[in-house]
Amino acid sequence: MEGFFGNTALVIASGSFCAIMIAFCVVCMWKIFAKAGEKGWKALIPIYNIYILWKIGWGSNRFFHAFLAIFFAAYILDVITSFGDLAWTIGRCLFFAAVAFACVYSVIMNIHLAHRFGKSTIFGILLLFLIPPAGFAILAFTKADYVYNRDTAGGQASQFTNYRIVPIKEKRAITGYCFIIPFIIGFLMFMVKPLVLSMQMSLNEVKLIPGTGFSMTWNNFNNYHYAMATDPNFNQYLIDEIGRMVINTIATLVMSFVVAVILNQKFKGRLLCRIIFFLPVILSSGVLPGIESSNEFYNMMSDIGNTVQNSSGINISQSLQDLLSVSGVAGEIFDVIFQMIDAIYDIVMASGIQIIVFLSGLQAISASLYEAADVEGCSAWESFWKITFPMVSPLLLVNTIYTIIDFFMKNDNRVMERINTVMYGVQLNFGVASAMSWIYFGVALLFIGISSLIIRLVVKSHE
Repeated sequence: MEGFFGNTALVIASGSFCAIMIAFCVVCMWKIFAKAGEKGWKALIPIYNIYILWKIGWGSNRFFHAFLAIFFAAYILDVITSFGDLAWTIGRCLFFAAVAFACVYSVIMNIHLAHRFGKSTIFGILLLFLIPPAGFAILAFTKADYVYNRDTAGGQASQFTNYRIVPIKEKRAITGYCFIIPFIIGFLMFMVKPLVLSMQMSLNEVKLIPGTGFSMTWNNFNNYHYAMATDPNFNQYLIDEIGRMVINTIATLVMSFVVAVILNQKFKGRLLCRIIFFLPVILSSGVLPGIESSNEFYNMMSDIGNTVQNSSGINISQSLQDLLSVSGVAGEIFDVIFQMIDAIYDIVMASGIQIIVFLSGLQAISASLYEAADVEGCSAWESFWKITFPMVSPLLLVNTIYTIIDFFMKNDNRVMERINTVMYGVQLNFGVASAMSWIYFGVALLFIGISSLIIRLVVKSHE
């Protein structure tokens, strides 16, 4: 009985809170409608009040029917998911796509509504879209004035007075927000809870209970101490992967930039070459590496190749490396170079996106700059360092961050393999594995921050 009454009280409290928030939003909408020249009682009618709010934001009722159609389609697709497994999969995917489109529409409308009352784009996204009661209260009960006038005689929108002109930079920011809104929604829906649970596990001793789940017992930072001071492999793997990351990141950025400069030139077959250099992005997707690693024929051919190479008794790369090491000629530098050569396959496979980013930056450089440099007598080398590199240098930050994250998430990363072994192997230690994951995440963030600071200083010096 106590559980029943406790659940009933919780339901009543939740329902009362929702009713109070809905009533508060209706009062705020009444005030907003009055400021915009609409009748306040329209806020009392469900769906119709959304139509009026949309009309105030857009200045007309355009796109509202498309907005309703998307929501109706989402409802139909949600119903379709009950018809079999295949229908569930297809319907669920289309349902989430429809909801994402509806959210993008809603974000744009809230941004327009914020601009109508002289507010910024950030206000429209953070308050009107994510926290509607707070945003509506600010528009309703502050001195925010509606800046759109209506020709009452014709009933049509005629002119703007004191309307806030949106700068080009802010318009581009709106476009960027619209692109990342689906990711933000997906992150909030599917990633926040696992992240919080992982942090909890890293600070607790996790015991698996068959049939019921698991239990957690607080153990301070013992999991982190075990990962850093007791585990025999984690520290060594972490140091080794950081060294590999530094070498591969530098090599990937240099190679992708050089290839982008070559592909930006005019020559026959340029389109085909661009397609070929983008193929590694497709080949390195999550499906094909799995096929590659589990393909018996591929593994057999790889074993045959290694056997033939070992049986010949000659390894040119290793012999040259040993010769240079014995001679003492810049041994450490040559070690790094040979590491890059040995990892050339991985570097090429990881360069596709970076090539596209650099190529987009190169194509944005005005040809008049190079023409002026030619008139002044600059050589191609001088034009590269005085025009090409400074203009593309801001993209180094984007590519560096992407390359570091991509390396830390690779399937053949020994730190990732160690975390999987601790979590799903003999130990089944979810607490230690979570601690290792957060340490690894912190190291990745640290190197992203360091590289970002260095590149920002370099870019600033060029500017």
